[in-house]
Amino acid sequence: MPYSVGLHKSLIESSFFAPRGHSRIYNLGMQIAQLYLSPYDKLIGFIGDAGSGKSALVKGMFPGVELTNDDDGVNVRPLPLLDLDDSRSFYQPHTYHLDIRFEMGFTQPHVLADAIIEALARGKRVLVEHFDLIYPLLHRNADLMIGVGEQIIISRPTIFGPEPVEFVNVVHSSLPYRLMAHTAEDLCEMHMSPELVNSCVHDDVHHGFVLAFREDHPEIDLAELERLQKQHLISFQTLGHGNVVRYKICDWARHNTVLEYNAPCQKDTGFFFLPVSVATDLISSDRCSEMDIVLDLWVSAIYNDNQVQGSDLGPVVYFRNGTGNPLVTYTELAARWGLSRATVGRVLKKLAALDYISLMSFPGRHGSVIYLQKYLSTMFEISDVMVDKEEVAMTLNIRLELPKEDSAGHDAPALEHEVIVSDELASVSKSHIEIILQKMAQILMAQGISCFGCPLSRYKLYPLSGDCREDLLPRARERSLLRFGLAVLCGNKQVATFELTLSPSVEN
Repeated sequence: MPYSVGLHKSLIESSFFAPRGHSRIYNLGMQIAQLYLSPYDKLIGFIGDAGSGKSALVKGMFPGVELTNDDDGVNVRPLPLLDLDDSRSFYQPHTYHLDIRFEMGFTQPHVLADAIIEALARGKRVLVEHFDLIYPLLHRNADLMIGVGEQIIISRPTIFGPEPVEFVNVVHSSLPYRLMAHTAEDLCEMHMSPELVNSCVHDDVHHGFVLAFREDHPEIDLAELERLQKQHLISFQTLGHGNVVRYKICDWARHNTVLEYNAPCQKDTGFFFLPVSVATDLISSDRCSEMDIVLDLWVSAIYNDNQVQGSDLGPVVYFRNGTGNPLVTYTELAARWGLSRATVGRVLKKLAALDYISLMSFPGRHGSVIYLQKYLSTMFEISDVMVDKEEVAMTLNIRLELPKEDSAGHDAPALEHEVIVSDELASVSKSHIEIILQKMAQILMAQGISCFGCPLSRYKLYPLSGDCREDLLPRARERSLLRFGLAVLCGNKQVATFELTLSPSVEN
């Protein structure tokens, strides 16, 4: 008796770790076809939820077969299986594919069942995705049944089973673990250099993934892992003289129980749910990198929530302060991210230039609003929306001073500040002070302080101490520091104060 015949007769169930990535799934599909597929297998059922990799496995097992549910075959109408014609039988394919869940949107289930039975009667091979949905109408089991979840399960059913529903219960419940591992693997590669990504070898374990490095291995920040472990976020251990780190995310099962209404995202690369409070603690624990800031903005995005103003216009960043207002100042962001106000302004402008965000700063003490670009297309696969600043201002009840019509198309004139130079104290020239004010205006306006752009603003420069002229002049000659205060006034109301430290430069 040939080896394959004995294997098929004695096969109850086999399982493999379901790999991630098309090339790895294709390779496993070829191995499964060589080991378990028989020329006499006519009805092959695939079971698994959306995004599990069923179609990729079909391509690996049957190279060249025409799939009718992917982007290339979605317009293949009518379904080839429904168009069997004896007069053209010589030119018809031998293997047919159909996705029951997809085809039920076009054809009644009993029609699909009759077509499958007819094709089998003519000696055709039929590959059926979501086989469990059509099984009650076929009145027969598959010759070979394959379930795709965290693991790929292969079985050759008999009259004693297994039934398709048994595969459904296993693969559907285990799929979230595979998707989680996929997402975690992608996040790791995002923080790795391209050289390390190209040099690593992928592997799979139960509820996780493995990245192995042949030569150059990454430096693992054990101190950071210990900090996360002390916060009870992960648990880890080092293996193989510290060359292998095995870690586990604590409370993952509790936070990542995926429900359809709780995870409407259409992405098929998986999710990693994390409580907002935990994400906030991680962000505020240390100085944030630019990647940390991007992740914080995405975690904090709110869309179409009637409790958050401006969220109906687009995905807005809201840090859940209980006010329902997305306005935030650079001072608040600096405290949240452990950075200076100037750095916050520089990073946000950089992200806006890269079209990651839409940054809208409003005059006075209002602050800024941040909208995410490409959020809707990435998370929900729907068209992104354009957010207009004037519309946002109307929603948030912010009054904007619009430019006059006669100034449209012309460059705005340079700001002219009223400058008074003391004749008694040592001072620089009036032209130099004007240059300093222009530079200060650019720096402060970049940090969200727009008073320097308002023609109604007034400025007052004064010594911080009560030193008289006789004390100031000798100190200046000794090249000591002079401390002045700068007050910004709107009419007679003081709106901001700054401390200036002036020191004479050392002459060559």
